[in-house]
Amino acid sequence: MRKLIFGRILSSFFSLAVLIVAVFFLSRLTGDPAALFLPAEATQQMLDNFREQHGLNDPVIVQFGRYVWDLLHLDFGQSLRQARPAIDVVIEGFAWTFQLAAITTVLVTVAAIVIGSLAAYKPGGIFDRFASLVSLIGASAPDFWVAIVAIVIFAVNLAWLPTSGTGTVWHWILPISVLFIRPFGLILQIVRGSMLQSFGSLYVKTARAKGVGNLSIIFIHTLRNAMLPVITVIGDQAASHAERRRRHRDHLRLPRRRQADDRQHSPTRLQRHPRCDHGHCTGHLRHEHPDRYRLCDPRSARPDLRP
Repeated sequence: MRKLIFGRILSSFFSLAVLIVAVFFLSRLTGDPAALFLPAEATQQMLDNFREQHGLNDPVIVQFGRYVWDLLHLDFGQSLRQARPAIDVVIEGFAWTFQLAAITTVLVTVAAIVIGSLAAYKPGGIFDRFASLVSLIGASAPDFWVAIVAIVIFAVNLAWLPTSGTGTVWHWILPISVLFIRPFGLILQIVRGSMLQSFGSLYVKTARAKGVGNLSIIFIHTLRNAMLPVITVIGDQAASHAERRRRHRDHLRLPRRRQADDRQHSPTRLQRHPRCDHGHCTGHLRHEHPDRYRLCDPRSARPDLRP
């Protein structure tokens, strides 16, 4: 047992090391971080200041060594977008992510079990065909595409639902609906297949011969024995909900950002950051929060750079 535990721990550390190396070097393949992070209107001086401030002028191997050293000391760096520790940003969003994942998992589990069980009771019927079609569409639909389409239709065009926030129940409808579709289709297929196998068992035939009601046969006698593969899939989908929630977060905020940009600011406007003491802040240009995310022009604070 000790050898097995030691082997698992060692393999976990190896996987973690490979993941750290892959994340660091693959992120460098996307291009110059300064050019990607700063807007197109940024001057060359701003780009140079950004690289110098974040150590991007050092060799890549030096940057990687500093990155690993910080990880060993549990220093996960600063969030460039929010100018505060990255771990605080993650912890702050984890509570909402957990709530959304828990609500979606409960709704998906209940709906998939009920509909899948009823569909398997009369295979080949109208309800079974309809449930099979819905599950196939749901399992095949890419959730990131569904999120964008849902925003365009229900939030932008129809203006029925907000795109972000947690103020009311209406704020939860769009993200829960998007996260609901794919796992619902997958779990529904598993429930239906498992129930079909259980309905052919001798104990089900015996229960029918004794005159047991249909609902009792479905949800008491058969469902308990068909839940083992279903529970396995539910656990896997529950773990995936958190990752899907993180991926969809930017999609669900996109229209509001664009509307704020159109209403209040010009896309080429550069303003001074209120927290910047040196006059050439390298924060990302964000128009919906002008008091937090502004890009400073270094020429406004340094006399030698003024025209």
